[in-house]
Formats: sequence, structure tokens, C-alpha cells
Amino acid sequence: MKENKFKKEYEKYEDVPVSLQERLDIMIGKLNIKKKEELEQEITRIQKIPWKRLSYTFYLVPHPGPRPRMGRNGIFYVKGAREIQDYLHELIDPVYLLGGIKLRCKAYIPTPSNMTKIERILSEMGLIPHISKPDFDNLVKPYLDAIQDYLIGNDSSVFDARISKYYSIKPRIELSIWYRDNVESKYNEKKILTYLKRKYK
Repeated sequence: MKENKFKKEYEKYEDVPVSLQERLDIMIGKLNIKKKEELEQEITRIQKIPWKRLSYTFYLVPHPGPRPRMGRNGIFYVKGAREIQDYLHELIDPVYLLGGIKLRCKAYIPTPSNMTKIERILSEMGLIPHISKPDFDNLVKPYLDAIQDYLIGNDSSVFDARISKYYSIKPRIELSIWYRDNVESKYNEKKILTYLKRKYK
């Protein structure tokens, strides 16, 4: 029987405890007194960095991101991506947020005409969920790509995202972004600087 590559890959982590407290006890137990004091200071510092929020509403019919195509010059492109980007850039002032980003995206898709009057009202209230195509993960991609290198550095900086699909007689995309002014760690700061150097060399 063929060995499962994912199981094989995970073997080195099998002895790590499942409990968070047990993992922390092991990791903290390896620190000397000075490092433990430094850890306490870092926990306090990071917890004190306030989260800020930017919110936008884009009045357009939400569409999923199409698959990339190869152009005549051999470069891949996404059909319609530039049009979405130009439209969003007209509505957003460039800020260029650095560090970890939390994202909340609500897509309001046109209410189907074959719903009953009561169903249409319930849908507008968010009581009837949107459970058909497009998939929720495909919906956010075009808009995230459009704000990359304009509002946020790289979409890989989004570490926490929630995407919802609803019906509405007023189609739109509601996008909320939470960010911090300070980068959480030297490690993340190096990642950001490396990305910027590659991007603007």
C-alpha cells in the first residue's frame, strides 16, 4: 500500500502535546529567567498595540474570481481584474497597511426573482443564507487582489478572514480591514521588508 505523504510529513509533530498549556509549559520551561522576563514584556507590548479598522462598501454585483489565463505574451492574467482594480482605486485612498491584517468580507448577491415575497424579505434580513454558486472563497479573491500593493502590502499578510454570502436587492461588497500601526515582531518586520525590497528593487 502506498504511504500517505501527508501522514509521513506530520510524523515529526506527533509527539507534540495537543493541549496549548502543555505546549507552552514545555516552551517556557526552556527559557532562562532573563528570557522569561523578555517574554512577559513582549506579551504586554503586543497586547497593548491597538487594532484600527477601515470599512468600505462597494456597490457592484459580486462576481467570483475567474481562473488565470495565459496571454499572447506568455504572461498570466485574470480577466476583468484590472477593471475591478481601477474601480476600487477610485473609491479608496492608498494607505499601504503593514503587518498582520484581519479581514471581514460580506458579499450581497442579487436576490433571485423566483423567491417568494416573504423569502425575499427574509433574505434581506440575512435569515436565508446564500448556499449556491459562487463559492465564498472565490468571491473575496478579486477584491483582495485589487487592494494588494495599494491598501495592503501583500494578501499573504491576511491571517484572519471571515467571508459571508447573503442575498440583497441592493448588491454590494462590504469590506472591513483591521490593522495595527506597529508590526508585532522583528520576524514579521523582516518578512515585510524583504517583500518590499523585492517589489521595489
